[in-house]
Amino acid sequence: MSELLIIRNPSAGWRDGEPLMEAIATAVYEQCTTEPCVGLVVDDPRNIAAVAVTVARQMLTSASVTPEAIEEGPTAWPTPEDAYATAPGITYEVAWTASTARTRTENPHGGDVDREYWLRKAALLDRIALEYEAEGVRNGTDEIAANAARQLIEVDQDGEGDYGGNPYWPEHPAALAHPRGYVRQEYAHWGKTN
Repeated sequence: MSELLIIRNPSAGWRDGEPLMEAIATAVYEQCTTEPCVGLVVDDPRNIAAVAVTVARQMLTSASVTPEAIEEGPTAWPTPEDAYATAPGITYEVAWTASTARTRTENPHGGDVDREYWLRKAALLDRIALEYEAEGVRNGTDEIAANAARQLIEVDQDGEGDYGGNPYWPEHPAALAHPRGYVRQEYAHWGKTN
């Protein structure tokens, strides 16, 4: 007898435009039993789960997400030069990041830092790591930058869907495999819209 694994995620919620959610919702609506007068899905949860898993597997095994793309890195990531073309200088960003963190520390009732903080911090650390990498210096800044990028991905996964997500949303295997590429994608998008 197999055990039933129940996963509860209180932060899970609908995000408009999120590709996996949109695909699953469409497939569930088309494949499962609905209540005709209100369009409500009234099917067995196992059927809904089966449709959701099928869609997820199809998206994860599609031609756009090959094992090579995940291992070697997608070519769709913006180059650092493109992503950070309009970014302020590193010194300015260090000061901005430190000031924002200090303000939140001194005023804990002011709320959490917003996505902009996590994005700019991750981009800053990526830019610093890129400089050291260009000079051939191995001092751990690449891993620090990757950790900051993972923090941004987590913020975006738990957030309100205010990320660019083009071509990779935060739950996408390519974003998880290449977190610094995800930061560049999101910074390039943010730079164009802010």
